[in-house]
Amino acid sequence: MQVDLRPQYTLADEAGSAIDTSSVRALESIGQFNDGNDEQLTRHYAFAKLEVARWLDSVGRDDLYPRFERIRAGERFGAVVAK
Repeated sequence: MQVDLRPQYTLADEAGSAIDTSSVRALESIGQFNDGNDEQLTRHYAFAKLEVARWLDSVGRDDLYPRFERIRAGERFGAVVAK
């Protein structure tokens, strides 16, 4: 999603008013993520894209591939992506 530049998936936090993406963070399975009509699915993808962008900004791009390696080595996903 980070390289998908279609407008419907590209959201940006407005100055002073962060977009609330808690609804997508609350999803616990791919089934929940993929459940919904076209509008809901588009929102899930757009929110997920924004969440990943925020996470990447907080951990830094230099740490991205080392974190992928930790997952590949068997470390739990949740522990690796924790800020």
